[in-house]
Amino acid sequence: MNATTESSDKENIKISFVKSNKGQSLLLLNDYLYKCNKKTNTKKYWQCISNGCTVYLHTDTNDKYLGGDVPEHDHESNPELVEVRQVRQKIKERALQEIIPISIIYEQETSKASISSTTLAILPTSHEICMCLKD
Repeated sequence: MNATTESSDKENIKISFVKSNKGQSLLLLNDYLYKCNKKTNTKKYWQCISNGCTVYLHTDTNDKYLGGDVPEHDHESNPELVEVRQVRQKIKERALQEIIPISIIYEQETSKASISSTTLAILPTSHEICMCLKD
């Protein structure tokens, strides 16, 4: 990878967000998750959530990608973990908005997502998700 990112590349980079276990926004880019490390009046500084990984990136306050670190992560991406977080977030959102039992929402969301057996193995059970919502 080049040491700099061309501005046309920056405009084509698609980032999205998922919620952490504590309800904080995590930035998702190329199957890597980043937590917001610092905010200023014009920028947000994001750091990879993997312990020891020093890869970072920047967005403006409207979450538009501005650039960041170019070195490779010192670990593999974990698309299954990302998928688990996305499914769990959908289940929690629906559980808070609807009166349907969590176990039914869980079944609907896991079947809708067509998740792999690996992802299903690391996905919390409906009972575990239910316990998290009671806190």
